[in-house]
Order: sequence, then structure tokens, then C-alpha cells
Amino acid sequence: MQKNNKIKEQISSALGESKYDYRKVIIALKEIQDFRKAYLLLNSKKRSYSLEDHTIMVCQMFEKYFSTNYTFKEFGIESFRLLLCLHDIGKPYSLKNNEKEKQWQYTVELIQKYRDMLPFSKRDYPIAIALISDDPLGLYIRGKIGLEDAIARIRDMASTTKLPIQTFMNLLTIYYQVDSGAYTHEGYIGDEEAFTEKPKLEAVFQKDENG
Repeated sequence: MQKNNKIKEQISSALGESKYDYRKVIIALKEIQDFRKAYLLLNSKKRSYSLEDHTIMVCQMFEKYFSTNYTFKEFGIESFRLLLCLHDIGKPYSLKNNEKEKQWQYTVELIQKYRDMLPFSKRDYPIAIALISDDPLGLYIRGKIGLEDAIARIRDMASTTKLPIQTFMNLLTIYYQVDSGAYTHEGYIGDEEAFTEKPKLEAVFQKDENG
């Protein structure tokens, strides 16, 4: 119990620093063995970088485009930042078991397993779980589900929180943009020659003169 509290305090301290550094949060989360293993594993069978690299890219996208104007009191920025550090934590295990379609389930179960070590408030925890429990925006944009199905899934996700549907949708949209943006040329931080474009995904984003 003492060790659990110490890890929770380390994560909370990293999240609360005036000059936020997501890498410090990831380092603190690595004190949990299952998380440390997950960060080292590949994020995708099609790409050669680790879950930790993908997580860093996602966090960078949020800090660059949304952190300075994040105003959601219903789900504080520290909780959103923690969510981003954990958003795919179960995905590598789903890939190892050839159950990629269940990646969200793996992630939710792993976060639930270590709930007591994570500094989510009682209010914010169900919101975090709801946001990562499905991918209706991504599935819809990639043409894998229809509009009505996407709307129904979003309503189901929001129903597990106490948030107005519009607030939940705004949070979900930010989450989708930074997660999917990490797979674009804009979000990529690795070797340029190793970058593989996702044409359907790239097409979703508005580009400036530099692409």
C-alpha cells in the first residue's frame, strides 16, 4: 500500500509541475511493471516505433495545439494529460494476443487494475474511461462504421459520465485529433525515412503551405 501511494504521489507531482513535462509522467508510470513493459513494446505491427514513442507524439500534439486554451473545468487538464499518457497502454498486449480489435478493452482493464495508483479524481475517472472505451470518430472517418452507428456509440460513451453530450463530444474531438494527429507527418518525431503515411487520415487534416 505504501508503494502504491508513493507511485501515485510521483505521478501527481509530475502532472502538477508548473513547467509540465509529459516525459516525467511516463517515467513515473513506468514504476508500474505492466505499464513499463507496455511502453517498450511496439505500438503497431505496421510501424517500428514503441508505444512510448507514440505516446510522446500524442502528448506533443496536445501541448502544441490545445494545452494553452484548454478550459474544461468538468475534466481538468491534469486528468486529460494523464489520460493521454495511458490512452493505449493495453494496445501492445492486444497485439501480442492477436486481438487488436479489443485494444480498448485491454487498455480499460489495465487502467482499472491499477486504479488506486492513478491520481484520477472520483469525478474524472469515469470520464477518462469513457473517452478511451471506443473509437467512433476514427472508425467513422475511416469508413468502417456509418454516421448513425458513430452517434449511437458516442451517446453510449457519454452516458457513463455526468457530462452534457456537447461537452463530452468536445473532449472526444480533442482526444481524437491529438491521437490521430500523432500518425501524420506533422506529429511524427522519428526518422524521416521510416515515416509511413496514412492517406485517409492525412486527408482529414487541413494543411498549411508546408504540408
